[in-house]
Amino acid sequence: MAKRNSGPGFGMVLAFALLLAAGFAMLLYWRTHKSDFQNTVSNVLTQPETPPAGKANDGAPPAKTIDAPPANAQHIELSPTATVYYWPAADFMHFSFDLAAAESPLIDVDVNQNGRVDARVDRSYGLDSGGAFCAVYFLRDGVSGCGEAPSAGFADVAQGTEGRRVAFVVPRRELSADVATARVTFGICHGAESACDRFPADSPGFTKSYMIAIR
Repeated sequence: MAKRNSGPGFGMVLAFALLLAAGFAMLLYWRTHKSDFQNTVSNVLTQPETPPAGKANDGAPPAKTIDAPPANAQHIELSPTATVYYWPAADFMHFSFDLAAAESPLIDVDVNQNGRVDARVDRSYGLDSGGAFCAVYFLRDGVSGCGEAPSAGFADVAQGTEGRRVAFVVPRRELSADVATARVTFGICHGAESACDRFPADSPGFTKSYMIAIR
């Protein structure tokens, strides 16, 4: 009796069946996890970027250079050696002090214009011991540290042969709630002395002050 020749047919059928089974398993896995893939792609493409926290918009700040006061600047002669010029420009108020070489200025602001000092409301601007811009709050027993009163202002100092000019640029909104007038007093400090001369004279706690236009 002749022997039957099985040949390669059975092995090929078995391999084909295994490939079909693997393909079906992959298709089933993809369908089961399809929503997971879609959600992941959606989150990457559409999640909005959180903008960084920033300060209120005061417009473009002026250049940090000291120029001569403009023709529209007002001025107050505080003492024989100290004169302050002030003028508004856009959203900022400029103060420029002509001083003796060892003098340093202060600007105290009655922000709510009630004629008394209110802790963590009223402010003062000056220079720190290194000559950098310093903004502080008034407290019940003194003033805060430099920088505790948030400010978008800055200062610049120009030394001359006979004196110096100190300029402050401060957003109007920091000086007054109505952004039309500001109630201020000025101080002139002398070298290493802790006491400063105040203007108007005898004006503790904003009992006397200058009401200046800031618009």
